[in-house]
Amino acid sequence: MTSASIDSAFDSRLVAQIAGGDAKAVGKLFDRYAGLAYNLALQILNDGAKAEQVTFELFLRIWHEADQFDPSRQEIKTGLLQKAYAIAKAGLPPSAAVAEHWENLTDTELDEILLSQP
Repeated sequence: MTSASIDSAFDSRLVAQIAGGDAKAVGKLFDRYAGLAYNLALQILNDGAKAEQVTFELFLRIWHEADQFDPSRQEIKTGLLQKAYAIAKAGLPPSAAVAEHWENLTDTELDEILLSQP
């Protein structure tokens, strides 16, 4: 088994865990791919603050849409970067909409996300 296939299998397990409601898995996926997503958004938008918003919006969508990822169709990494690209190109939702999503997370979910960060 190659390193790439091991990574792909790990990512698929993380997304399955996220779809099952595991907030720590979101943190692990964030650790793996937030930098790539941010850099892609920064290249498109040429604005660090907006690139950061795209990155957070991406992972918020992953939290809510993880069950829509199909690792048999494409690698998780590819899907994430395609979503980041689409969010950056389409423009960001108003900050209030992003804040509302975060406000709808329970305290337990927020704690799990924050505690899973290094």
